[in-house]
Amino acid sequence: MNLVLHHIGVVTRNIEETAAHYVRSFGYEPKTGIIHDPIQTAYVQFFSLPGGSVYLEFISPDGPQSKVTHAAEKGGGLNHLCY
Repeated sequence: MNLVLHHIGVVTRNIEETAAHYVRSFGYEPKTGIIHDPIQTAYVQFFSLPGGSVYLEFISPDGPQSKVTHAAEKGGGLNHLCY
């Protein structure tokens, strides 16, 4: 079996603010707009470095009952790795 890392999921309270920092500081580029995922009760957006093959997925709660609200309130951070 040949596993390949597809993306790294990072919980944040605010995708726009976090994304702006990563774009400005590290050169990440948006690969999607902000997408609502009703199954995960969250908003997500994917980024990558120019020429990179691994995506960075920012995840934020879509409301107080979101599955990621607690993680965001605790400061967010690494949520998952997707292979």
